[in-house]
Amino acid sequence: MTHSSRARPQSPRQSPGLSQAACGALHIKASQSEGFTTVNVQEAAKMLEDGWSYIDVRTPGEFSAGHPPGAVNIPVMRANSNGKLITNEDFVASIEEAFPGNVPNLLMGCKLGLRSDMASQILQSKDYINFVNVDGGFDHWSGSGLPIER
Repeated sequence: MTHSSRARPQSPRQSPGLSQAACGALHIKASQSEGFTTVNVQEAAKMLEDGWSYIDVRTPGEFSAGHPPGAVNIPVMRANSNGKLITNEDFVASIEEAFPGNVPNLLMGCKLGLRSDMASQILQSKDYINFVNVDGGFDHWSGSGLPIER
């Protein structure tokens, strides 16, 4: 992987993939605990329309029940041999495999926001900066009447 695949502009407001209208409407906040960027589902939907990629970190079963349009399912947790959920040690490698060459700007989402927060922490620990966490996850996405796929 090249170093450039980890970089993005300082904030989504500066991303060439965002329209002027979307940029003006964004109200970006930093996660209080980790320092990465978190957006609400309406902002995430605008970013998705402007070319960001949505990584749904829920289980395959949750994903198949519904997800944002075009989302890619890369679970941050997996079941071990005892059925207990543990961190997916191949999470970052799976993202790099899904987007060979250059990882795009990523929206990280789950059901409520806890697993996407965990995924964001993992990406941050690997020096990725081209992602944002979606606050409220798919429950807020679907509850807000935003489009979904099954």
